[in-house]
Amino acid sequence: MALSLAALSFDVNGIGTALPELSRELGLGPGAQTWVVNANVIAMGSTLLLAGHLADRLGRRRPLLTGIAGFAIGSALCTLAPGGAGLIGGRVVQGLASALIFTTSLGVVMDSFRPERRSSAIGAWGAIAGAGSALGPVLAGVLTSTVSWRAFFALNVPLCALSLVAVALLVPHERPTAATTNRPWTLGLLTVALFAIVFALQQGPVWGWTAPGTLVPLAFGPLALAGLLRTERRRTDRIVPVAVTSAPRFLGANAVAGTGNWAFGLAVVHVAIYLQGVRGFNAVGAGGVFLAFSGAFGLASALMGTLDRHLGVSVVMGAGGALMAGGFAVLVFTTQSTPLVVILAGLLLAGAGQGLVFDGSTAAGLEGVPPMAAADASAVTQTVRLMAMGIGLAVANALVVGAGGTGDVTAQLAGFRRVMLSGVVVSVACVGAALLPPRSRVSQ
Repeated sequence: MALSLAALSFDVNGIGTALPELSRELGLGPGAQTWVVNANVIAMGSTLLLAGHLADRLGRRRPLLTGIAGFAIGSALCTLAPGGAGLIGGRVVQGLASALIFTTSLGVVMDSFRPERRSSAIGAWGAIAGAGSALGPVLAGVLTSTVSWRAFFALNVPLCALSLVAVALLVPHERPTAATTNRPWTLGLLTVALFAIVFALQQGPVWGWTAPGTLVPLAFGPLALAGLLRTERRRTDRIVPVAVTSAPRFLGANAVAGTGNWAFGLAVVHVAIYLQGVRGFNAVGAGGVFLAFSGAFGLASALMGTLDRHLGVSVVMGAGGALMAGGFAVLVFTTQSTPLVVILAGLLLAGAGQGLVFDGSTAAGLEGVPPMAAADASAVTQTVRLMAMGIGLAVANALVVGAGGTGDVTAQLAGFRRVMLSGVVVSVACVGAALLPPRSRVSQ
């Protein structure tokens, strides 16, 4: 389970480091660069709830095997992609497969160990996945500089092959559990609506905001979501159970998770572009610099539990948002000659804030949720995170295009500073969301 999740984490955190080189080789502009990242993020985020429904209907083993095999196929397509369209197509396959892996892997770990060993197993599972996250930028840099950006994607194939063998041998067949909903078409409409919103925001700067290709999905997505929410409130068999939506911190925790991941995407993608495009670092150097962010993220995550016990989750999340805002504020004022120590300081602050926000919002989102509904709550939070990241990258693309795209160094620097300023704004919003008081539990 950890191998497959490590491949996902490696891919998400390392793509920013490989992006400048693959963009140069394939001739990708700012919009296409963003799609290379967002195709994966949106495909995964918009289908997580549907993937969970399939796991309920079919049992975990088959969707998990399908997901791992699909991720290997998507990675192979990216490795062999002759151009931008092929690469983006492979990223879509990776994202759809990632949704199946993410919704099943932790459940298999929990079912495979006795209660007294379960926490240790989950800790090991999370540690290996975390290692994939931390090493992603560095390994991506090494592979891109010494072999090719294609090697970055190719590495996923043997990892998935090992994981497939392990799952086939060790994960038993199981009886499907009762499905949380028998309305797959509703989940399908939710998937299309979420995709439409991010697609419109992504393509607006390219096609124009008044073009039919932008206006139609931009109108359809919110209207479809509003209709679904209104319909869901009248039903007893809701896609997201009342036990989740009525939890005291449900809204606040998901607002923190969304704003936090919006900012996370800006850091992972655009800092790497700045380091290579403006500062002239190679991929290895950019990955090494980004270790400041990854290391601070991991350390803050390790301390979150202790801080939560002493300060409370609201203070922890608020402090995380404030650290993020400080880190992005430092990066707003970078130039072509800013000392590296200043950049590292900004990344350390932003990374530490991210660790507190990520783990804090996870804990807060589960507060007051019955154990039987914990998986539903986690799926909602992860969906919010990924869709917010997709929207954030789409907005950042508009800011970069407005500054001149990937023109000369001056235009690249102007675009980067605009994106970092948006990170400050979103981080301040994260602080506000963290300080929202818990609601009284009411029937909905």
